Amino acid sequence: MSSSPAVQTVPPSPTLTTTDTAFRVESWERIEFTLSYVDGAFAPENPHVADLYRERGRCLMVVDEAVHELYGDRIRAYFDHHGIALTTVALTIAETAKSLRTLERIVDAFAEFGLNRTEPPLVVGGGLTTDVAGFACASYKRGTPYIRIPPR
Repeated sequence: MSSSPAVQTVPPSPTLTTTDTAFRVESWERIEFTLSYVDGAFAPENPHVADLYRERGRCLMVVDEAVHELYGDRIRAYFDHHGIALTTVALTIAETAKSLRTLERIVDAFAEFGLNRTEPPLVVGGGLTTDVAGFACASYKRGTPYIRIPPR
């Protein structure tokens, strides 16, 4: 399977239109992300996830509590194998728990961990977990990137 080179597009120039009573500004914001498919993300022989945290030597993981019960030991063994300290924030997030308190709990965990703006937390879980954790990342220090791993 071959892949095509990425197409570079030139963004439109910002414009300013004025009248006697108003003005209008048009601009754009570049959005960029990478999506990688990785089988066996927490298999000890697979360094892909570990490589994302190796330089800092630590990882903060926000994880759905049910996923943590099923895979928590495997995930901890993975990070131990790679010599990376793992801090876990396990949450029960139901549709009714998508609240400001849950968001605050995640942001508090970021602050207690000393997460800096460019350090991506690891978010493991389904849509509700990634909804709330993603919003926490977007809110924390003007936007913190995150790594998302859905349950299998």
